[in-house]
Amino acid sequence: MIFLKTALSSAAIAMFIGTASFAQGGNPLPGERVDAQGMPTTRSTPAEQAETARINKQVGVSNAAVDARAAAGDAQYQAQQQQYQGQLQQNRRSSRTIRTAPRPMPACRDAMPPSAPPIIAACGRIVIQSG
Repeated sequence: MIFLKTALSSAAIAMFIGTASFAQGGNPLPGERVDAQGMPTTRSTPAEQAETARINKQVGVSNAAVDARAAAGDAQYQAQQQQYQGQLQQNRRSSRTIRTAPRPMPACRDAMPPSAPPIIAACGRIVIQSG
């Protein structure tokens, strides 16, 4: 079993090395550009360079439009966030004022007798007596 795995691994390595050596040598394929020494090159022709410049310009314009929309969206978000934070602080201030403001006690409540019923009419208001 080990000999079979070793033989298969050796065959795979030999095939890999063989294909790599074929890729490095040989004549250029038809239509492939070569430099003065006959080596394949990736240098672009003037027509290809012009086409690349045109595409890059289109992409740049498109990116600028997307960036402008994103900036407008960011500005709107920031304005809404500031408005929200302002309202939140205002609500917190008003709720603190309500919580900390002392409640006025009716003057006649202290004068109620202890035997008064739990709900009585006093000073023109309905007062709930605890106890």
